[in-house]
Amino acid sequence: EELKREVDIFINSFLKQEGIEHEKQEFLRGLLDNIKLLEEELVDASRDEQAARKTVSKLTGEREAMAREAAKSVSAARETHEELKVKELVIIDLSKKHVETGARLREFSKLYDVV
Repeated sequence: EELKREVDIFINSFLKQEGIEHEKQEFLRGLLDNIKLLEEELVDASRDEQAARKTVSKLTGEREAMAREAAKSVSAARETHEELKVKELVIIDLSKKHVETGARLREFSKLYDVV
């Protein structure tokens, strides 16, 4: 009877231990599933980051190209403005020469009429 009681206690202890192990296994399975989900999220986030980096790189290149184009346009506008100033000065100078030449022509015409 004592032996039967010890066997029953041992079996009971064994079953409790088995139940605890089963609970731990379920807990560990849950943790592993959670880890798997988090790793998948990490892979997705890495892909998204890589795509974002490519987009940023592309947009940076476009911005730099546009900045160079804008600098060329500003430079061309300045150059055109300077050319305009020079041509305006040439026009003013030629207008003065035209007036002087017209005055000299009238003088010589008067002298010619006198002769």
